[in-house]
Amino acid sequence: MAKLPRRKAGRPDGGAGARAELSLAFRHHRAGDLAAAEAAYLRVLQLVPEQFDALHLLGVIELEKGAAQRAVRWLERALAVRPSVAAAHMNLANALRAAGRRGEALEEYRRALALQPEDAQAHLNFAKALLEAGVLAAALEHAERAAELHADSADAQNVRGNAALGLGRVEIAEGAFRRACGLDPEFAPALVNLGNTLLQQGKIDEAVACQRRACAVAPASAAAYYGCGAALLRKGDAEAAVLALRRAVELAPQLADAWNALGVARRALGDFELASGDFERAIELRPNFAEAYRHKIGCRQAGAAQADLACLEEMLGDAHLPRDGRIAAHFSLGKLHDEAGRYAQAFAHFRQGNELIAADLAAAGQAFDGEVLRRRVERLVSQGESAATPGEIAHGMLPVFIVGAPRSGTSLVEQIIASHPQAYGAGELPDIGEISARGAAAGDARGLRDAAQRYLERLHALAPGAQVATDKMPDNIFSLDAIAAMFPGARVILCRRDLRDIALSCYMTRFSSARYAFSCNLGHCGERLYETDRLARHWLAHPPLRLMEVTYESLVADFEHEARRLIAFVGLDWDPACLAFDRTRRSVMTASAWQVRQPIYHHAVGRWRRYAGELGPLFAALRMGGPS
Repeated sequence: MAKLPRRKAGRPDGGAGARAELSLAFRHHRAGDLAAAEAAYLRVLQLVPEQFDALHLLGVIELEKGAAQRAVRWLERALAVRPSVAAAHMNLANALRAAGRRGEALEEYRRALALQPEDAQAHLNFAKALLEAGVLAAALEHAERAAELHADSADAQNVRGNAALGLGRVEIAEGAFRRACGLDPEFAPALVNLGNTLLQQGKIDEAVACQRRACAVAPASAAAYYGCGAALLRKGDAEAAVLALRRAVELAPQLADAWNALGVARRALGDFELASGDFERAIELRPNFAEAYRHKIGCRQAGAAQADLACLEEMLGDAHLPRDGRIAAHFSLGKLHDEAGRYAQAFAHFRQGNELIAADLAAAGQAFDGEVLRRRVERLVSQGESAATPGEIAHGMLPVFIVGAPRSGTSLVEQIIASHPQAYGAGELPDIGEISARGAAAGDARGLRDAAQRYLERLHALAPGAQVATDKMPDNIFSLDAIAAMFPGARVILCRRDLRDIALSCYMTRFSSARYAFSCNLGHCGERLYETDRLARHWLAHPPLRLMEVTYESLVADFEHEARRLIAFVGLDWDPACLAFDRTRRSVMTASAWQVRQPIYHHAVGRWRRYAGELGPLFAALRMGGPS
């Protein structure tokens, strides 16, 4: 961090004694003996009170010891003697930055570069300070200049990647982080940043591998274990995520984000009491951590906690609360008021949270487009009878696709099946949607066979030995043609539920993916569900695969009968464990993590009636009247 002069000791005023002490001090300093060097520099100053090198390097020693304010005082004295030394300006800038005096530090970096414009380290340190100050474009400019001047600097590439990422230039960032890792394969910060960038792009397996490499090369890095845990969570491996995140909080107990992620992982496994404790710890460390409040509230169904209400209301009064925190606070308060039966207050908070989300999605060009959806459904229903013929799986694992609208009961259905000892619940796999997006359903037969083989290999890797594996991605309802072409012997379970209950549940859920952009507007909820239900009716009339319909209302009204139907449909013998689905330990990464760990309950049926007065736009989009 600090910059030592390369030249040998000069000829300070004070004669041979001062020269000898300065030479001795240099030798001790370069050997790393800071105490001896400091004593020698001080002896120089006794002989020559304004000797520049001694003043300068005493400042460097204080900086190396972590005493930033004392370093500033020595360095300012040195520059008063010789104001045109670039290295002294850069060291003063480093000291000011370490002392939290950001604005002054930026000015000193500018002075250092004005004196020595080709100094790669000065450009790099300036870029780091600009990055901390949020001046991203300038940070990127100086990091790129540092990388040009020092082509082998992994640190420069890493800073360049961070600046580019902050500017939303994800491809540049990924390239910079990859370059940094190529220059230094054991540079943990770049490995962590590359893993985070890959995760942001949905390259989950590669992100996990990258973060595991970071943990291996830097076993004392909390950031590496936190990044690994976050990637494993996205992969759906909550058990492994817990191990990584526990290590992260052991290494850095003050890391609120890691405690929050640990809570999310434990909640996914059904460990609600432990998860609540993790969220509380995150809140202790960061009192305005609205997202941790939201997750904590999601760990219980009890009445409103007045302490949480008061804290969240106070949080919303803070003009500096980040936008994401404001959204989380509104959804948390909405849930608390809903549980307490204060429906008008609950809806007001859900509306405000959703309006913020809608504005963000619109600004990012990700707003819901009902016309695009309508054309897609029209194209599917106009195909009429399916060309595929339902068949049998020749050998190996039976894939079962659980489809429908979000919040229609897909998680509950998967939990019932996954409770069978010969079945595995894979959760929401993105594979089929990605294949359809590439147009593989209309592609050549070989391409479909290859895609099917890769998908089956993934299922086998997730659940070796299982006879049945479920994929509960609801939106696979739009890809049953592709599924039929790849897996003619597969089974499809089509989940349906009162559209008004689905819409309300979506509106009251904080989704993290842009594919749920419809959920933040009641009219859009209605459009999405109307078209999804139109497609569901089409598949029921023209099933391209062996298909079973299950309604949420029937499932909760006659649970054992419906559970037995599900198990028989997927070709398994009945097992009583399926009735105790709420005690099955597995990762549930969706918004239903709490609900599927509860015994069957009926109070979610007809829930929309509590909010009927607010649902006019929904009724209109669903092309139905009000309460009936």
